[in-house]
Amino acid sequence: MKIRIVYLLLGILLLCLLALPIGEQWMLPCLFHKFTGWDCPLCGGQRMVRALLHADFPAAFAYNPFLLCSLPLFAIWLLRYVKPSLIKNNPFLSKLCSDRIFFLYLFVALLWGIWRNL
Repeated sequence: MKIRIVYLLLGILLLCLLALPIGEQWMLPCLFHKFTGWDCPLCGGQRMVRALLHADFPAAFAYNPFLLCSLPLFAIWLLRYVKPSLIKNNPFLSKLCSDRIFFLYLFVALLWGIWRNL
C-alpha cells in the first residue's frame, strides 16, 4: 500500500513540474524520432500534457490526438493498480483491463504510428 502512495505522489510531482512555464527546449527528446526521423505513437505527448495542464484542449489535440483519446483508458488501467476492488466489481471495467484489450490497444498504437508517418 505504501508503494502506491509513493507512485501517486511522484505522479503528482511530475504533473506539477510539467505545469511550470518552461519552454520546449527542456523537454525530453524522442529517441525514435532522433534516430529514424519518423514520429512514434507517443511523439507530441509531453507537449500534449503541458497543453492540457494549461487547459488548451485544441492544442493538446493537435499535438497527439491518439494519446489524448487514450487518456480515459490509461486512467482505468491506473485505477486497476490503485483500487483493484473497484475494477473487479464492475464487469465492464474488468473487460477493459483484460490482456486482449491491452494487445488491441498496442496494435492500434502501431497503426497510428504508421499512419501518422505516411
